[in-house]
Amino acid sequence: FFFLMIRRPPRSTQSRSSAASDVYKRQVHGDPAKHRLDHMGFGLVLGEDGKRFRSKSGVSVKLIDLLNEAHNQALEQLKKRIESSQEGQQTNLKEEELDEVAEKIGMAAIKYYDLKQNKISNYKFSYQNMLDPKGNTAVYLLYSYARLCSIIRKSELSEEGLNQLIHGTEFMITHPHERTLALTILKFPEVLDIVTDELAIHKLCDLIYDVAVKVAEGYSKYRILNDPNTNTRILLILAARDLLEKAFYLVGIKPLEKI
Repeated sequence: FFFLMIRRPPRSTQSRSSAASDVYKRQVHGDPAKHRLDHMGFGLVLGEDGKRFRSKSGVSVKLIDLLNEAHNQALEQLKKRIESSQEGQQTNLKEEELDEVAEKIGMAAIKYYDLKQNKISNYKFSYQNMLDPKGNTAVYLLYSYARLCSIIRKSELSEEGLNQLIHGTEFMITHPHERTLALTILKFPEVLDIVTDELAIHKLCDLIYDVAVKVAEGYSKYRILNDPNTNTRILLILAARDLLEKAFYLVGIKPLEKI
């Protein structure tokens, strides 16, 4: 279960009989004058057969086994990318980096697949769907983030150069799709308010995916590098990267700058 502590007005009266109880509650749950404790109910995690998720022997699956299996399957995918000659199916990782990256991908995949669900609905657990590099998965989002980082590196702008760009360049809309992406990025504060008000973490996941999809759509609509509008488009890329980085932190995902 997840709990969220948010502010509420203090109570005006308090009986002597409840004083000891309130001291205990304050120690365990925080000061009731400042915090409210909300319970977040969750639906069931089901197997691909639609029944309660269990191991083949019929016992509940341990978290460590889930994490190990996710790591192993992510590692297998990365190894296939090293051996692949197909464009778009390769990796820039070295052999010695695979295990650490697979650990981060596997962990992120499980966390995100769970959090993106409407918390009160049952859902089917599937490693194949969870580790799919396409669609609303942590793997797709990590690849999206890594590609943004790659574009920034290819711009050959130093950290100082990026700071000068941020503070010295006026952002301009040079293509209709840039407006769409910028408006999606600007939804971030509003979505965070909704997430805390409704305790609906999946709505943050929806925004993360929406931003990643719109970034990908832009790649086919206009050039980013070696273009007269490169500077202002790099600003938009930086904004998208920063949003993903902050959102990843909120859902417990460690970003990867290359995959």
